[in-house]
Amino acid sequence: MNLYLKMLGDALDEAAGYEKPVYAFRITKDFLDDGADGEELGPDHLIAELDAGHGKTFILYTEGVSMGELDRCYEGRMVVDESHEGTSWNDEEIHSAPLRDFGVGYGGCTVVKWPGHPDWACS
Repeated sequence: MNLYLKMLGDALDEAAGYEKPVYAFRITKDFLDDGADGEELGPDHLIAELDAGHGKTFILYTEGVSMGELDRCYEGRMVVDESHEGTSWNDEEIHSAPLRDFGVGYGGCTVVKWPGHPDWACS
């Protein structure tokens, strides 16, 4: 992205009172094969954490043809800025971010699950 446009966008966000995300995520596997591998969202300093191999794995699903079954759509990793204390971001907003910010609109996903963290699942 053009540096000028990035700076302009940042200034407009700040003027509007938009609070920047305290997380970044990247799609690492695209089970639908629709070109989403490598899609990412988040501030540059957290994208660098993903580049360094950090982050927790998440999987985005859609409801399958049979009731109660889930079909895997995308897998990715997410990092969270641990200094988000004192911001308006809460854990549920953070855990649902890949679904809300990517999965629903891109692949029609309805559920995000976090292997090893069943209490973080969101739909």
